Amino acid sequence: MKDIAKELGVSVVTISKVLRDHPDIGDETRERVLKYVKKVDYQPNILARGLVTGRSYLVGLIVPGLLHPFFAEIAKSLSREIGAKGYSLIIASSEEDAELEIREIRQLQAGHLDALVVAPAP
Repeated sequence: MKDIAKELGVSVVTISKVLRDHPDIGDETRERVLKYVKKVDYQPNILARGLVTGRSYLVGLIVPGLLHPFFAEIAKSLSREIGAKGYSLIIASSEEDAELEIREIRQLQAGHLDALVVAPAP
């Protein structure tokens, strides 16, 4: 963001506000920033954003099996819904093994997810 701000002659705060769709940025500045961001294919640093917001923007999903059409549809729908809100989905399979499921839960919790959805193993 620093490079973009320098190139456009605006502050880093302005760039941040444009990227967060904050309302107090003028239309001309917003348009200029968004055009430049698109041109350089800017991708925000999710780890840096997480340090500021306290969020990881990650949601975990643990299912008993990835080949079952029901769980595949759950993963697809969940990914679409959270993706529209700026989150990403991490999927793990317990392979219907309760011990593996517990290990996966612990591993994903260590990643500081914002949410964890578990379809328990039978």
